[in-house]
Amino acid sequence: MFDDIINQIARYSTSIVEIIVIIIIILIIDRIIVRKTKIIARTLHVSVQALRSVIILLRFTLLAILLIALATVEILPTEYFVGAGALIGTAIGFGMSRYISNFASGAYILFSGLYRIGDYVKIGSEEGIVVDMSVNYTQLKKEDGTLLVISNQTILNQSVVNYRVKGSDYFIYPIPVSFDLKHSWSKIKSVLDSVIKEVKNEVKDMNYEIREITRLEVKVDVIVEVNNAERIPELKTKILDIIMNSLNSEQ
Repeated sequence: MFDDIINQIARYSTSIVEIIVIIIIILIIDRIIVRKTKIIARTLHVSVQALRSVIILLRFTLLAILLIALATVEILPTEYFVGAGALIGTAIGFGMSRYISNFASGAYILFSGLYRIGDYVKIGSEEGIVVDMSVNYTQLKKEDGTLLVISNQTILNQSVVNYRVKGSDYFIYPIPVSFDLKHSWSKIKSVLDSVIKEVKNEVKDMNYEIREITRLEVKVDVIVEVNNAERIPELKTKILDIIMNSLNSEQ
């Protein structure tokens, strides 16, 4: 009888050690995932929250693995842990097809360096500063201050322009302006030169170039180079106001 008690204690002790080891391994893996996620977030210039859904998916997977692993421990009710692990695995599987589609879109945007938080971008017909992004969506702050949330799946079907110069921390943004050809080129050039003279101290660099000449108008891009994307909407409004006032003053 004494031997039976010793064997029982040994069996339970071994099982408890197995449980502790399994939980510790899962926790270590979880910490590694979180740490690696933080490193990836810093590399991509995004917040850890942007990768939150990835962490959640991996943690659900770890939970399923934990339950199935615990089912191998002798003293625990195998059927409950296997059933719970299988249920979680099935739930992950059902949600996986949609999630994979969303994840693939977001992962491409995040890891391709298409843009990052703080960039001034144009997505389709919408433009603004990227203020938040994740594997599911991108949030833009538009010129009027409103926030626009765009699905990353939608973004992959749109044209995307990032005005940040690649490998740098400044932006080059062309402001389109049209002049009626009732104005002489000398007058148009005078107006553009006055704009540069008035604004040049507020920008890193500035110039203009003719984009197109039609029968009725000449289309010009006033190109500003700035260090801060927040300045682009402000400069755009100021430059257009200067041009409008200059043209109106001659009438």
